[in-house]
Amino acid sequence: MTTQIKIVPYDGMNKGFLSRIQTWVNEVLESADPLTITPYLRITIWKNIKDLLDFYHQEKDELGIVTGEESDFLATHEAWRGHSRIHICH
Repeated sequence: MTTQIKIVPYDGMNKGFLSRIQTWVNEVLESADPLTITPYLRITIWKNIKDLLDFYHQEKDELGIVTGEESDFLATHEAWRGHSRIHICH
């Protein structure tokens, strides 16, 4: 099974950083057990932590998600919309 990957960069993002993310994703998926690979993966790269946290608050409110306090992690993952999503703060 192959994974459909969608990487969503922020406007004006450094192309070198985007290339490193693409390389990392491909390396991880190539080394993963094919039985555990998700069919769809969305990676959103946020310009700053505020944008990421604003998005999380909006998603949680819209979907009725209740979690603990937010943290200042620069990368996180979830599947609130039924598919794997990774969020990276640049």
